[in-house]
Amino acid sequence: MPLASDLQTRARIALEDGAVYTLRETQSGITLRLPPWATTARDAAEGVALREAQTQKWCASSLGAEWTLQDVETGQFLGVEKREEGARLIMKHNATAWCVVPEERDIKSVRLVLPIEGYHVGLNAGGFPELVANQPNGVTSGSNRASFSERPFAWRLSEPEYLTIFAESYLAQSTGTIGWVVVLVIGEELIEGRYKKEEYAKRFSALTKDYSTTVKRSRGIMGQGGYLTIYNATQYDWRKTYQHSYQMNDWNFPATIAAFSSVSIYVEFDESVGKDTGDDAGEATFEVVGAPAGQAQFQFAVKFRDLFTRLLEFPVVAAGSNVPVGGTIDLGWRHNGDTVFILGGQPGNWHVLVNAN
Repeated sequence: MPLASDLQTRARIALEDGAVYTLRETQSGITLRLPPWATTARDAAEGVALREAQTQKWCASSLGAEWTLQDVETGQFLGVEKREEGARLIMKHNATAWCVVPEERDIKSVRLVLPIEGYHVGLNAGGFPELVANQPNGVTSGSNRASFSERPFAWRLSEPEYLTIFAESYLAQSTGTIGWVVVLVIGEELIEGRYKKEEYAKRFSALTKDYSTTVKRSRGIMGQGGYLTIYNATQYDWRKTYQHSYQMNDWNFPATIAAFSSVSIYVEFDESVGKDTGDDAGEATFEVVGAPAGQAQFQFAVKFRDLFTRLLEFPVVAAGSNVPVGGTIDLGWRHNGDTVFILGGQPGNWHVLVNAN
């Protein structure tokens, strides 16, 4: 009867934090596949044909002793409609924690177990994924021992794939301005659109067009002003939760920045007679919708002639260096120009690019 710590160690050997997998049931060969709209049991049932026609890729993220599985196309998480035997699996915006239990004889075949109730993911007679019963002494939170009998349902992990950020510069020929096009890739395949790498322009034509329109706008700026161009290169929407400014002529962010989209914010300081520009300041906080609670918020901030990002709840990699929670990333300042900020990746594996990177 292995210690829970032994199970955790084996799970970390079987899975790589942040890697992407497909899962196939070891006996039937059925792939664990749910359509992105499967938020009820009926939706899950209707998705069987889709599941058979197309594999689904899941990003595994460690939560200490437990794991989440996140669909890389939609950003939704593998979850359940109810935490009871026979409940169907569904897609959820909030993460569900799973205990990953590798088989004794094959560490790449795992069982997905709810850590408190002890039910694990299996298939019913119709081939639909649902919760099936474990023995009463299944894994429970806080327990230091757990045992598992032979069960029919284990899931074979594919070879891991990895999410990568590619940043490609392009020239907005009508203005001579250099911009960025960012794409997230799993292996050789784009997450969205299923285009190959050489078709960057097709996948990001809308982004390129939006940016070209932005840089064509009049630069007849009075005083100290410039643009902050933000690229959401993630599969999650960003929701604004807070905005404040003092002594700023322009500091206004949209309520939402959609996944795989860009916005351009005009920033202008107040340099009126009698004003101390050292007091000019602003903040705007965004939440990554679908990220685990307590790991979702970051902030854009400004002081006179200085833009920066605060990492309120999650770390990132920027310019090849790890920036911890609570750290800041200096974005610089370009009078009458564009300061570019790009965030891509997923919880536990965020990457940032700025103009200087």
